[in-house]
Amino acid sequence: MMEIKNKQVMKSNGFGLIQKHEKEIFRSFITDEDGLYKVWHLGIPDTSTEGWQVAIEGGVDGTLTLTLKDLQELEQTTVMSFQECAGSPVFPDIPQRRVGNIVWEGVRLRDVLLQVGVGNNIKFIHSSGVDHGDFNGQHYESYDKDLPLEMALNDNVLLALKINGEPLSNSRGGPVRLIVPGYYGTNSTKWLNRLALAETRHNGDFTTRYYNDREVIDGAEVLTPVWEIKPNSLLVFPENGMHLPKEKQTLWGWAWGFHPISKVEVSLNAGLTWQDAEIESRDENSWQRFSFEWEPHVIGEFHIVIRASDREGNVQPLLGKRNQVYRSIIFVS
Repeated sequence: MMEIKNKQVMKSNGFGLIQKHEKEIFRSFITDEDGLYKVWHLGIPDTSTEGWQVAIEGGVDGTLTLTLKDLQELEQTTVMSFQECAGSPVFPDIPQRRVGNIVWEGVRLRDVLLQVGVGNNIKFIHSSGVDHGDFNGQHYESYDKDLPLEMALNDNVLLALKINGEPLSNSRGGPVRLIVPGYYGTNSTKWLNRLALAETRHNGDFTTRYYNDREVIDGAEVLTPVWEIKPNSLLVFPENGMHLPKEKQTLWGWAWGFHPISKVEVSLNAGLTWQDAEIESRDENSWQRFSFEWEPHVIGEFHIVIRASDREGNVQPLLGKRNQVYRSIIFVS
């Protein structure tokens, strides 16, 4: 039996965050593990790899329990993918841009689900972690999420054991965590110890009360699960507030989303006019580098805005959403 202690570290109101300053983490195509943000809701449990088990319940053939050794002996798959935090579940419209591009390694969730048999009535996969504690004034015995079955069967969804070639640390959600490329990080359940095949969505607060986008359409409130990552972008160079000489510059940054990004636009005048940037194609599920050649002809203050669009026609909104356009101010002298 695995022993789980509750090690509540660096948390405030149940929501904790560690991230280095953006200057240190956004310049590389692959983000160093030490630089990738860390977020948790219920504190970091004090786990041990010894005796770790993941139970898969609700299959046609009953329950399957896999030890860490069992998982290590199954076929391993490597997936490169950006990972983005959805932001605070209490203040969901405040943009955060906690993001990085990572190489994950582990076992395909699909392969594990097929071992237990997926019934025709199954529509969702529930996932649970061993972390427990208080969040927003309420106590929770576990962190529970869900995925549509179609996404759970995607080849890139993993029971991850490694990050950038190294075993997952305790603070990173190890020894086993779910990784769902293209979905916000809240769906990549850490300290994973249980999966359940189900006909309906999980009824816990982290799927019903939190992590749903609410919009009023035709007078009625419509809830959309915070699953697929919307088009987003950030400017790496120049940094906000930077002073540049009046000479040719290459502006560059990253764009990402559930669907590949097909267009990035740059505005140098706070969104009054737009110009297309060059954008590289997507490699696996990675973020995509964009660049824009600019030669300022005057000195002064420039309000730069970056806007990404995906191949499905989704565009970053100007305001009011977690993925609203990226803005910065630079000075040319």
